[in-house]
Amino acid sequence: MPQTALISVLKKRSEFTAVSAVRKRFVTPGFIMQIAPRDPSLTPPIAYGLTTSKKMVSNLAVDRNRARRRLRALVQEYLPALGAPHTNYVFLARKEILSLPHATLRQDLEKAIQRLKL
Repeated sequence: MPQTALISVLKKRSEFTAVSAVRKRFVTPGFIMQIAPRDPSLTPPIAYGLTTSKKMVSNLAVDRNRARRRLRALVQEYLPALGAPHTNYVFLARKEILSLPHATLRQDLEKAIQRLKL
């Protein structure tokens, strides 16, 4: 069951660019994960943002929406347990996310979080 109370969503462009500016990223076949430190005074301690662009996923809105739903489900299910506190995460969907099985995406997420420690 998703623990959405433990994580929040990044919504402003400035939040996304701040994470991108740190330049800590891990590339998997299904997505690219970027991380940056989060102000410890903010609650909840973990925040994430999703990006699904025409360039990276598909020109079809149906495919981009499906990619966003798959990525959101993955993040909401596993990030509260696996994510580091006081960290912002940005996920950029890639075209392969549409065809990869959920188990593979979960393994990629675990590997990315283990490799990218702040």
